[in-house]
Parts: sequence; C-alpha cells; structure tokens
Amino acid sequence: MDEREDWGPTVVFLRMIRKWRQSDLARAAGMHQSLISLYERGKDVPQRATLERLSAAAGVPYSLLEEHQALVRRAHARPAERLPAGLAPVDVDSVMASLTASICRMLDEVVRPAATELLQSVTAERSTPAPPVRTPGRPQS
Repeated sequence: MDEREDWGPTVVFLRMIRKWRQSDLARAAGMHQSLISLYERGKDVPQRATLERLSAAAGVPYSLLEEHQALVRRAHARPAERLPAGLAPVDVDSVMASLTASICRMLDEVVRPAATELLQSVTAERSTPAPPVRTPGRPQS
C-alpha cells in the first residue's frame, strides 16, 4: 500500500466525525469536492498544509489526524502471510471503517456531551456576579 491509499481512510474519518458529506468538508475547507474524493479513493496525496486545513475545517486537531493515519499504516503493514496459523486474513479497510465508526460514536455519546456540560458550567460561573470584597476597617455602603 502506498502513501496515497494510506490517507484515504483518514480523510473519511474527518468527515465522519462531523457527519459530513464530501461536499460539506470541501466547502468548510474552501476546496473542491472532487479533490476530497481523490484523497479518499487514494488517487492523490494531500499535502500537510491541505491536511491541516481539512482538520481545522472539521474542528479536529491535526495530531488526531496523524494518530489515525499512523493506525491505518500499521494495520496495512501486517500482511496476511505473517498471520499465525488458524487466523483468517482480515479486510483491513473494513476493520478501519468499523474502528472509525466506533470512534465517531464515542465522540457523539461521550466526549461532546461532556464538553458541552463543562462549557455550560463555566459559562454559568462566569455569569454569576462575584460577591463584594470586604475591606477591614471600612464601612460597607
């Protein structure tokens, strides 16, 4: 598997996090949808600046993209010939798609609600006025 194919599942992962179509990601990143399609199908390799732009458009840290891409590479680097006896070869792309869907589900069900709750509590604290500060020896007005 060459580098072009390695980035395809990672670009799909970016879209799935936001539940976007290719056109949604392209619009958010200021790109053409056909370019997103080329990346996902492994027909072209996005430059680092492009990947940073895509991750920023999706609101995802670039480091998460690098982690996902490293996972894809490790999964593809394990050829079926080296499998222990009795284990059937797996379709790596299916496994990666399943893993990506699980990560996105976890983001929706755990991370986003927790982040929303934290943001709401911080906002509520900031909107509550602070009690007046008492200075010893001075009368309160």
